[in-house]
Amino acid sequence: MIAHPQLSQKEVTEIVGWILSLNDQAKKIISREGRYAFNIPASSKNKEGFYVFHSSINDSAGETIVLRPNLLQVEKTDSSSNSFRRYKRTVDGMPTLINELKDKDFFMLKEIDLNGIKSVEFALEISAQQHQTGGGVLELHLDGIDGPILGSISIPPSKPLGDAEIKKIILPVQLTPALKNNLLHDLFFLVKNENKESKPVLGIDWVKFNFK
Repeated sequence: MIAHPQLSQKEVTEIVGWILSLNDQAKKIISREGRYAFNIPASSKNKEGFYVFHSSINDSAGETIVLRPNLLQVEKTDSSSNSFRRYKRTVDGMPTLINELKDKDFFMLKEIDLNGIKSVEFALEISAQQHQTGGGVLELHLDGIDGPILGSISIPPSKPLGDAEIKKIILPVQLTPALKNNLLHDLFFLVKNENKESKPVLGIDWVKFNFK
């Protein structure tokens, strides 16, 4: 660096400090390829929240990827039918928000990577006292409410008496090689019970994607 006799000692110190700081910034740069482990800060209050990654080159618009945990509360899904009724129940001593679905109700998750998913697990309320469910069928559709069915499972009706209880039900998913290697898909979860349209089919707390 050439001499700058016109600069004061303070100005020279600031310039040198800025130049040396570039070395620290270089250590934070991540290469365009590879595998990385990201540690969640100990101070984080939402360790199961969304993770947003953004990359760009030379101030370009770049690309943003949003990652979500494999367990999602149904009230936080991307879209749903308008007739959902939600109520709180005490389950295992904890207040729990239950989403009540009737015949032809659905909820949807956008841009899900199906690679590696073996099954989908649901937490259902099956013994409501005041909100008895009639049971029915829960279907998993691909890329549309009328899209191909990836799997379905029968839902038992609730018991007429008893305290609130959460039962976990697992829906196996069989994926074709094309689906495993394809990009992202929208998933639609549809419930049906044409014989008891006036009663809710189920009450649901969360949905979870299993990789084993």
